[in-house]
This record gives sequence, C-alpha cells and structure tokens, in this order.
Amino acid sequence: MASAVDSTAFFAQRRKEYAIPQELIDRLEAQGVTTMGHLAFSLGRPGQDVDDADFVRWITRINNNVEPPQGPLASARRLHFEAEVVVTASLKASIEGASDSQPKKITYAEKSSRMQQVKRELQGAVVEGVLEPSDEVLEICVHQYETRTLQYVEAAKCTSRDMELTGKAATVGFEYADCEGEQGVP
Repeated sequence: MASAVDSTAFFAQRRKEYAIPQELIDRLEAQGVTTMGHLAFSLGRPGQDVDDADFVRWITRINNNVEPPQGPLASARRLHFEAEVVVTASLKASIEGASDSQPKKITYAEKSSRMQQVKRELQGAVVEGVLEPSDEVLEICVHQYETRTLQYVEAAKCTSRDMELTGKAATVGFEYADCEGEQGVP
C-alpha cells in the first residue's frame, strides 16, 4: 500500500489539508472510504463526468442526508477530483510499462506512517539518527515486500536518513572517526 492510491496515510494528509470536517471524514470512513482509490471509485468511475447535482446528492447521503455547507462541499469535491487524477495517473503509469524492477516513489505521509510503525514494532531497538534508514532504503524494502521478491541490497545503498538529508554518500555503520575514541569498534 505504498502508492498514493492505496495509502490511508496519504488520504488522511490530503483531507486534513483540504480542511474537510471531521464529522464528514468519520462518515466517509464508516462507508469504507479510507484511500484515494476508494474515493475515486465511490461515485462512478475515474474520468467519467460527475454531474454537480449527483455529487451533492452523494455527499448529502454520506452526511446523514444533511447537505454540507458550501466550503466543506467544495473541499470534498476537490479531494474527489484529486483522487480521480491520482488513480488515473497510477493506472496510466502501470499500463505504459512503468518498470516493476524499480521501486516506486512513496509519498511523504506514507513514509512517515511506515517509519512510525517500524519504530512501534521494534521496541527496544533505536531507529533514529544514523540508525534510521533513508527514504531510498525504505522504498527498496517496500518494493521488495509488495513484489514478494527478496533482493540483495548493496551496502552503498544502505544509507541513513541523516546522510540522505546532508548529502553524504557513506554507508550506515560505524567508522573509527565516528566513535570518538572508543576502542574495539570496527
């Protein structure tokens, strides 16, 4: 679920940015609409013209038969439009032969969500600073998980998030210079 289409974290980020009221979000989630993919297909098919009256009826039905005020209605319409664009672009990329051998870029919201999950599940392990994997390493691992293929990742690609942000191309690990005088650390 790393793509923007299927990411619940990306959907949550976008709906917050559009300031959709929490009550409407709760009602969408109660109907099972938790990703951009769900939203894009919840009212017809992506690319199919949606009549304004049909959209208002649909969102009113979701909102317990109460038509939302104009602002939230416009925000919901905008999010729905973006969901259609994201799904259409994703389908187009998959059809036009986007290589399955290369990891896909993951949205920031999805990366953050996955790193929080890793930190929760690896209690007792420190996954911060030089021990936090770079976005590239995270994308490689997600790609392996999604394609169900285990591949060797060369050490040069195993960088930390700190190194990625500062532009250093060194690998994660300790060097004598990093240890500030500690003895016996390779």
